[in-house]
Amino acid sequence: MKRLCFVLLVGVFVYLIVYSICAKSQMFVESYPRAIMGTSCHVVVYGEQEALLGGVEKCIRQYELELSTWIERSALSRVNSATADERVSVPASVVTVLNMAKSFFSETGQVFDVTCTPVFQLWAQAVDETPSMKVLEQARKQSDWGMFEIADKIITKNKKSACLEVGGIAKGWVIDQAVSYLEENGAEAGLVDIGGDLRLFGQSDTEEKWPVQIMNARGDEVFATIYLDACAVCTSGNYFRYSMINEKKYSHIIDPRTLLPADVVPSVTIIGKEAVCADVWATALSILGEGGFALLPQGYEALLLFEDGSSKKTKGFPSLDYN
Repeated sequence: MKRLCFVLLVGVFVYLIVYSICAKSQMFVESYPRAIMGTSCHVVVYGEQEALLGGVEKCIRQYELELSTWIERSALSRVNSATADERVSVPASVVTVLNMAKSFFSETGQVFDVTCTPVFQLWAQAVDETPSMKVLEQARKQSDWGMFEIADKIITKNKKSACLEVGGIAKGWVIDQAVSYLEENGAEAGLVDIGGDLRLFGQSDTEEKWPVQIMNARGDEVFATIYLDACAVCTSGNYFRYSMINEKKYSHIIDPRTLLPADVVPSVTIIGKEAVCADVWATALSILGEGGFALLPQGYEALLLFEDGSSKKTKGFPSLDYN
């Protein structure tokens, strides 16, 4: 058990949010589960709730086992390796996340597409030269939503090459499940962070808002601080996660429409009720830019940062404190 007044550095491997929490007199417990979904993880629970830390880690690891494509025995990996017309039994979590991903595909104007995996892989594996458009177009034909059938807890695909990568939605969804677990088991306040995707829940006994520091578009200093009630905060940026091809940096976010790396916005921060939705829209607006503001669901706000130091935000985004 610790007395809380600390600063945490979040997302040093993937996302670039830095947040600080100072609840002065409040007691808390925390854990740093290792190797969660290929990135960092931090859980904080206020009060004498140390027993919850082991339970929430078990919850997170179970969902990782079901949704990860890095774990060969995961449910999603079994879908990806299945032959055409093979019926693959999957847990409810996979069906839920895929159905949500398919809905977000439509809601984002088809820029959030977890079926574009063969194209993603070409860019991720390139070293000396960028993939040719011909190769990219051939890869795009290997996988799309029309090749998958999801019925109950059975997934069937009509082409062996069809595959899925849910990294842009899974972390946010798992964070939401972890927060639900904590709240259902008596936690009144705290946070769950996976790879810089973050959800704050409850309120400290000082009734202060949560201060969240957002890094600039270069990732080398704080741009501004915002003060939030309980919500999710997700940032997508190309500072620490990118591909180097022939000594040139390319964003890890690929536009499924052009099959090219997104270069519209180097940093997008989304705030809203659920981490899963904020996670998806951080990726989507990295492609759509300010033009995507009109598509944001009600209750979600966005901040776009550019390398020249300028920014754009939705009307409802919290005030920026530059001090």
